[in-house]
Amino acid sequence: MKNGLMTKRTILILLTLLLSAIGCSSTPTPTPSATVQITKKASVPSHTKKASVPSHTKKASVSSHTKKASVSRHIKKASVSSHKKKASVSTRKHKVAKSSSINNGMFNRVYRNWKGTPYRYGGSSKKGIDCSAFVQVGYSSVYKKALPRTTLQLVKKGKKVNRNNAKEGDLVFFRTGRNSRHVGIYLGNLKFMHASQSKGVIISRLDNPYWRRHFWQIRRLDKS
Repeated sequence: MKNGLMTKRTILILLTLLLSAIGCSSTPTPTPSATVQITKKASVPSHTKKASVPSHTKKASVSSHTKKASVSRHIKKASVSSHKKKASVSTRKHKVAKSSSINNGMFNRVYRNWKGTPYRYGGSSKKGIDCSAFVQVGYSSVYKKALPRTTLQLVKKGKKVNRNNAKEGDLVFFRTGRNSRHVGIYLGNLKFMHASQSKGVIISRLDNPYWRRHFWQIRRLDKS
């Protein structure tokens, strides 16, 4: 019996030792160096993440700046163009203002008295009057000044002035044909009164297509 018990105890001790040995060898404990290596591999440096910016994002940013710069240049050009246009309009208005001398109404009474009088070559009365005779009447009534009888004689008097500097009382001359001339009295604001062959004594405008086409010159006579 004692031998049997000893044998059983011996077997149990051997089995226990065997199982203990098997358990230790099947689950090896990782060494500290292995843990450190795994940790290093798993951790990605932060600067690497920051550096990895998609190239298309950079291109899109550059493209956006380029577009903004282009739009800014167009806006500047449009602004400059607008200022130039305004300056041009202002210049034209200034020129018109200079050429549109104020009408003081000195010849209003003369015009009212002769308005509608028919044209007649060589005439000088209410039955009929020509352009140079009507100019004589106007200057005689307003300035008390006698003038030559014909247009060719009148064009030799006074001094020539620019149309933009014309003033009320200046004489306006036209070439209406190869050998024919016409004259009227400037009133200001591009208007002049004259004895027209078709309508008699009327007020016309220098910017009328017909008179603009046949315009010759403007002369300023001594009013004294």
